[in-house]
Amino acid sequence: MRRLKTVVRYTMPALNRLLGPQKTARLVVAAKRWTSTQGPATNPSVDYNLSKELSALAACYAAKGVTQFPLSTRMVELQNKLIANAISGFFAKTASLRAVSAAEIAKTVAEFRSVFLGSPITRNFYGANFPSGLNLFCLARHLMPTTIVESGVYKGQSSYLLASACPGAMVLAFDPSLAEVAYRAPGVVFHANDWMSTEIKCQPNSRDLCFFDDHQNQALRIVQAHERGFRHILFDDSWPIEVAYGCSGPPLPSVDMIIDDRLELNEAVEWIEGETKWTYVHDREVSDLCSRARALIRAAHEVPSLYRETGIAPTSAYKFVELN
Repeated sequence: MRRLKTVVRYTMPALNRLLGPQKTARLVVAAKRWTSTQGPATNPSVDYNLSKELSALAACYAAKGVTQFPLSTRMVELQNKLIANAISGFFAKTASLRAVSAAEIAKTVAEFRSVFLGSPITRNFYGANFPSGLNLFCLARHLMPTTIVESGVYKGQSSYLLASACPGAMVLAFDPSLAEVAYRAPGVVFHANDWMSTEIKCQPNSRDLCFFDDHQNQALRIVQAHERGFRHILFDDSWPIEVAYGCSGPPLPSVDMIIDDRLELNEAVEWIEGETKWTYVHDREVSDLCSRARALIRAAHEVPSLYRETGIAPTSAYKFVELN
């Protein structure tokens, strides 16, 4: 059973993409049922006959890509505290969020659960899942921006979460194509263009937020955001150059590369993703842009994955950047 648990944890994301969450959940149950017949009874025990209510709850979670979750109120509350402590450790390192207590975050986590389950978006394989959406929701709620720019919309899950976290904020969502948007959250203004094509300004001392999940040059996004007055940026898919293949169409140079520039001028980095060869060249133009962006960064923070706290692998690798 322990070996099965390890296999399931590492293959779950791929199975979800190939089969969908409900078929994956049924496959895991079948595998566990077979395994349970191969030896003596164990503790914890397994019950394959869920009540009608529990089956409906499991189906609701599965539609959101979650196939394992605690049932008792006490365990939910304890998990909320565990998650809150991890996020609190991240907040404590920032200038903008260090005053937020773990108790306040735990209340936000509890609220997020109902917001997440209430999302009209299902089968959101490449979008914000439970831990990634939770990080996004908590950061936005406690930063309390009045203007939020989201670049990279996909189905609209993160737009929905941002609007839910900050109902009084103006949320502007940008994507060159809105064809895949499954839900347009009330209060969100959607634009079928790059964010630089729309006039946006904010006060430099504001707590307004840019969320870039658009697979674009992150050094350029930092310069653009700073010029428009933004001082808080959340980036998705910020990877070191050694693992640039962590996402399809990597946004290079990433924040990691900007801060820790180990590449030689004109050095080429190549990698294989599937049956495609990628090449990144750290030329003079990019190197100068990295230097310019680096000078604007006050601090860059890793956002916790929450994998250990939720048991669910995140779909995002967030980096929170505070600008001078």
